[in-house]
Amino acid sequence: MTYQDVCDKIGTLNTQAEAIVVKNAAVEHWPAEDQTTFDRIHGEMRGFREQKRRLDLQREVATELEAPAPRATEANELRSAPASRGESRSLAEDADGALRAWMLAQHGPQAFHRIRPEWRSAAAKLGVELLSGEFPYRLVAEGPRSTRAADLDGWDRRYLGGFETRALTVTGAAGGYLISPEMNRALEEARLYFGPMLQVSTTIRTDSGAPLPFPSSNGTAQKGRILAINTQVTQTDPAFSQMNLGAFKYSSDMVLVPEELIQDSGVPISSLLGKLLGERIARILNQHFTVGVGTTEPAGIVPMATAVNLGTGTAAGFGSTTDGTAVKNILKIMHGVDKAYRTGGPKVGWMMNDAIVQYLAGITDGQGRPLWMPSLVGGEPDRLLGYPIFINNDMTATFANLARTVLFGDFSNYYVREVRDVAILSSRERFIDFHQVAFLAFGRYDGNLLNAGTGPVKAGVHQT
Repeated sequence: MTYQDVCDKIGTLNTQAEAIVVKNAAVEHWPAEDQTTFDRIHGEMRGFREQKRRLDLQREVATELEAPAPRATEANELRSAPASRGESRSLAEDADGALRAWMLAQHGPQAFHRIRPEWRSAAAKLGVELLSGEFPYRLVAEGPRSTRAADLDGWDRRYLGGFETRALTVTGAAGGYLISPEMNRALEEARLYFGPMLQVSTTIRTDSGAPLPFPSSNGTAQKGRILAINTQVTQTDPAFSQMNLGAFKYSSDMVLVPEELIQDSGVPISSLLGKLLGERIARILNQHFTVGVGTTEPAGIVPMATAVNLGTGTAAGFGSTTDGTAVKNILKIMHGVDKAYRTGGPKVGWMMNDAIVQYLAGITDGQGRPLWMPSLVGGEPDRLLGYPIFINNDMTATFANLARTVLFGDFSNYYVREVRDVAILSSRERFIDFHQVAFLAFGRYDGNLLNAGTGPVKAGVHQT
């Protein structure tokens, strides 16, 4: 077998083993069949790895004999300019694939199926453990090269930034080596931390932006019946409806970073930029998923929630706090949601602006007991009538006629559609005369509340 054949075998077996690990990630003890299969796979893999080790030794000897002169390099340094142009292209592609496979593996079990076989093979060839928390190579930029058209062949045109900028690649001429895993992780964390909508909603990632339908049916008014002997059954067909999610394109806007800052900064620039770009996208997403009007932007949960009219005299609040009106209106919102949705899990609760939380914290029931209970555990939300409060400052903090200040229900019924992952790009060629590097992020999203007609989320509506 050739060296590539051995690497392909290891990659295929490793994929099969990882599939078993992902399959049993949530169980304490693996089924006996999976244990046997996993041990058999690793037994076969052990033989191929031994064969690869022997071939590696032979390749090292051949490389030493062909090398014109040794040159010291740093440990774990992955360079993108080997001896020949063909070797350079092969190493760049392998390193590119290994990095992509490792980064997808860091996103958990749901991302494993998106790792291409050739990326797994490249990771195995370079000895990259996909489940390891640290990428074992340091990405190093290429030295200066000519960008004159007469000096470029097809490979140069592909990899030099004057013709195409490739993000998330170890080929440094395009500036892609500046896109580090730390930047991606910081962007993901910033999006989740900034607002509650991405945390409490149900997020679905798709490979394309084609319309994504969600069928629903409301059969709450349909019941069975008692039949007499020899009586034909009645036909009652369910009524179906459908919600479609599209894909709106979002941008973080561009950030220009001086080369001097990249070279001299004592702070982690990658994490800082990832957090900055992530917060920009998070702000607009949380706003649109909260109060978006639909059609030209996602349909926000506030306008899509079913209205619960609080009655006249509530435009300045929830009513009197002395005769129990305020408490009754708050209970009216909560019990306006069917019990099936009130017991749906950890994403069932209240959503409101922080200023409204402060207002409600002063309301007590008829026995003088506060409705609001502060959390005594770090990281846990405060509670109102026993349900968690999700603070969303994109909701209004002003009491007015027809204002919707408080939501209650099962927020997992709000669906967010994300097309692939957020793409982080960099380019140094466009602003080369300023000696700057441009960073920006793009994402495609849509969102809407799946409501079959029973109102999984209700909104208290104030009236004059």
